[in-house]
Amino acid sequence: MSSERRSSRFSKRGFTLIELLVVIAIIAVLIALLLPAVQQAREAARRSQCNNNLKQLGLALHNYHDVYNVLPFGCRSGVGGGGWGMSFWISILPYFEQGTLYNQLSMSGDPGFVGAGNNYLPLDGQVPQVGVCPSSPLPTTIPITIGGADRRYFVASYAGIAGVAVAPPAPVGVNVYAEQGDHGIASGGGTMVPNGKVNFRDMTDGTSNTAVLGEQSDWGKVAGANQDIRSGLAHTSWMGCGRPGTPGNGSWAGDNRTWAVTTVRYQIGTKDMTNGAYGNIWSATNGTMTDMGTNKPIQSAHAGGAFVLLGDGHTKFLSASTDYNTVVTPLCLKADGMVLGDY
Repeated sequence: MSSERRSSRFSKRGFTLIELLVVIAIIAVLIALLLPAVQQAREAARRSQCNNNLKQLGLALHNYHDVYNVLPFGCRSGVGGGGWGMSFWISILPYFEQGTLYNQLSMSGDPGFVGAGNNYLPLDGQVPQVGVCPSSPLPTTIPITIGGADRRYFVASYAGIAGVAVAPPAPVGVNVYAEQGDHGIASGGGTMVPNGKVNFRDMTDGTSNTAVLGEQSDWGKVAGANQDIRSGLAHTSWMGCGRPGTPGNGSWAGDNRTWAVTTVRYQIGTKDMTNGAYGNIWSATNGTMTDMGTNKPIQSAHAGGAFVLLGDGHTKFLSASTDYNTVVTPLCLKADGMVLGDY
């Protein structure tokens, strides 16, 4: 057998240009088909983690209640009713494995940040991951200049629910304990109350029918531009409140800002703050979000609604179509006596 015949016998034919282009096109189509599925799977995992975060926070709140027979203040003013105190996030630190950080904090004197209070150094840069929704595109800290230096403080993806701003027609005697102030409507009718501690026995509507925490994890919009609409914006979720007393007792008519808790005033999933009806959230003067966290909405980066944590420790995903009067309002009040609608 000649060398020429052996060469032709064992030679291999290569791909033509057309065949290569067809293969590349098939691969591109497969990638295009698979990519949305991969993205959906990742979002499903992130959504599951967000749900788990709220359950972990619910467990922390229950463990706190087991020790003290009461839930922590939603937020509180400074010692003696003056200054800015701390939020419930500080109280539950030891109950989600942050006891070391908690032990570095001082609860005497000025426990807040204003005027470089006692705790501005230990909390600088601290971000408890249980407080961050993994789907959130928002920064986990905000810059604040304290003590002559630029520092960064935690802003949570979840806020305590202090109550609701407006009640639907309700049975005689139902009181939402809501009070108009300089920066919105604050309520003391919920579970995470400013300067007030709530026992599970106080939830006479049932712990499974009473919301404790709600999600705030996505950008809002003002005139088409992204705006941060979390309650903790500008003064951090560690911060408490400045006014003494509980909303509804006549003491909250002035500067009623809260940063770790919100009084639910708007439909679940509300994000567009362009409408002038949201004047207590959006500053028409400079076209930006204000730092008033009193009525920031419950909304999320998940499609269709947002998670809430209920008093018995389980979670619910409330859709953006959830009726405000028959579901949201009774969920956010602990003792309204109203019949909770289907959701």
